[in-house]
Amino acid sequence: MTHRTPASQPRACGVARFSLSAALALASLSAAAAEPSAESVALARDYVVSARFVDLLDGIVNRFASEANVATDPKDLEMKRRVVRDMSREVMADSLARSLAADTPVAVLRDGVAHAKSDIGRIEFGCLADMAKGPEGYPACLESKTDEDQRSRILAHSQTESGVALMTKVLESDAIVDALNASTRDLVARDPEVAAQLADYCERKPDEGMCGYRAEAAAETGGKSDERR
Repeated sequence: MTHRTPASQPRACGVARFSLSAALALASLSAAAAEPSAESVALARDYVVSARFVDLLDGIVNRFASEANVATDPKDLEMKRRVVRDMSREVMADSLARSLAADTPVAVLRDGVAHAKSDIGRIEFGCLADMAKGPEGYPACLESKTDEDQRSRILAHSQTESGVALMTKVLESDAIVDALNASTRDLVARDPEVAAQLADYCERKPDEGMCGYRAEAAAETGGKSDERR
């Protein structure tokens, strides 16, 4: 008996293909819409720099380097300190800015920049940048460098969208990790010696925090990253 294809089957396949095409088109449009505008990125970078978040991050990684005395191999310790010393702070700033711009309205970024450049903002973020020395120093710093009126204004601003909420977006762990990984990848790309040392270290200790850049690089290329090639 001859098998006959139901008349509805080609039509159903056509509908399925159309639905898949539509879904892919919508996904493409959504991805394009999610890309931050040049204005958003520029404002976010201005905020990141003016609020001295890179200074804070720089203090943190330098503190890490100075305290990294638990490595059993002196060569590993020397390599870690070299990585921290040579990581691009510009790349860190760009990464933090792009993370922030991705989901922050332009108006909020604009208000954040204005606050960061104001008299109270410069004091507030100057104290924040010193938190790498110890978080307990932040309130003491504000207390010593502001009067009652300035502290009241800082508190009032902290409760706005461009206050603590915006600051928290920059300092969330994923944004920080992304910035450090981006800067490490940049260093690996321009310094073959560090690339070889770090690749060897991460082969031996793949779960080490500073080796996270390899996973991101592999994801971007669709395979395993190997900087020694």
